[in-house]
Amino acid sequence: MLWLYNILNRAGAGVCAVSLLLPLCGLFACACGGGAGERTITGNKVDLFPVAKNGKCGYIDHTGKLVIKLQFTGCLEFAEGLAPVKSGGKLGYIDSTGEYALRPRFEDGHAFSEGLAGVRFGGKWGYLDSTGKYITGQDFDAAGDFKEGLAFVEVGGKWGYVNRAGEYAVNPQFDAAGDFKDGLAAVKIGGKWGYINKAGKYAVGLQFNDGWDFVDGLAVVKAGDQWGYIAKNGKYVGKPQFEQTLDFSEGLAQVLVAGKWGYVDRSGELSIAAQFERAGWFKAGVATVKIGGKCGYIDKTGQYVITPQFAWAGDFYEGLAAVRAGGESAKAPGAGKYGYIDKAGQYAISPQFAWAGDFSGGIAAVKKAGQLALINKAGKVIWPSTVK
Repeated sequence: MLWLYNILNRAGAGVCAVSLLLPLCGLFACACGGGAGERTITGNKVDLFPVAKNGKCGYIDHTGKLVIKLQFTGCLEFAEGLAPVKSGGKLGYIDSTGEYALRPRFEDGHAFSEGLAGVRFGGKWGYLDSTGKYITGQDFDAAGDFKEGLAFVEVGGKWGYVNRAGEYAVNPQFDAAGDFKDGLAAVKIGGKWGYINKAGKYAVGLQFNDGWDFVDGLAVVKAGDQWGYIAKNGKYVGKPQFEQTLDFSEGLAQVLVAGKWGYVDRSGELSIAAQFERAGWFKAGVATVKIGGKCGYIDKTGQYVITPQFAWAGDFYEGLAAVRAGGESAKAPGAGKYGYIDKAGQYAISPQFAWAGDFSGGIAAVKKAGQLALINKAGKVIWPSTVK
């Protein structure tokens, strides 16, 4: 997709963020800083999208109208009323009119989350609000986003948590640490993972070879060579018996058994037999699966709602899913091209793209004739055709 994705928020265990901006916007983390005379921003959701052309980027609305002119060397999505932009090698924030709220002067940082952003200046990280006021000093070697009122930070190779007042809620002591989800956070010491509460007390002791965030009251864990699930009291749901497990979505989760994917329910029992070469998360009651080299969609009973027929199939977003047409041969109409289907399995936008992203806010990124572009749900290109 066009905008920023956080793939895995777990400090000390491979934190990764991917920015898929249009060409030349740049791959960077967002940062900002404060100072006297800067504007206070009270905006919330902003429906503007970053785009780029000829080495400069700006923002369009959902019609493709250029609202904030192409002037920056890097742009990311708006979050909490502000968007991180890069200019002159530094990072700052703009509001929805394109005016600077926090002028570019920082080295690195994050989008705003819960009213605060981690920023780096002089090689160290701290946190500030949208007025530019710091709630901490530049005290940290690394800093995460605020989740449920706390953010993980690194000091001298150890991870702890700060609260929104800028004080330590949990002193740095862990080899790795995750975001708080459902009131608990995964932490690691000496090769073992456990879970703490917001007071820093262990809710589930250090015992797992791996531990993921809680999602809807259950967490993926690895015990020995087997994967399974635990509840917030630390008790296993079912037993660790799978080659791999993934997070729950809409009451079901993917599990790998003898090289094939199936689904378990919240009791840990197989609900849909392991039979697929690939299995996606359930969204709006359907999930994409791959069997016999073709992709289709199943419902929560495991019945096909769209017969496997595609070379590749993505999840449904805003009622449409990106798919790659298979065709009986490479010469079949649309073979190898990406298009979009509706939930009846009918093409809403015919296969014509070399690549196609998910819809968000009524807009999707696509690639055609070697060019990246944005389309609306009617398949009309709204960028870059609107810019002369």
